[in-house]
Amino acid sequence: MLASGSAGAKAIGALSVPVITRIYLPEHFGVLAVESAVCSW
Repeated sequence: MLASGSAGAKAIGALSVPVITRIYLPEHFGVLAVESAVCSW
């Protein structure tokens, strides 16, 4: 049961990548990376 949930989450993530990359520009991903790095300190 736990393994199928993990596999399902990975599948959803993999299938959502094409949609997300059409909505957001590469600059947005850069901003997200910087904000994530600052907030993780």
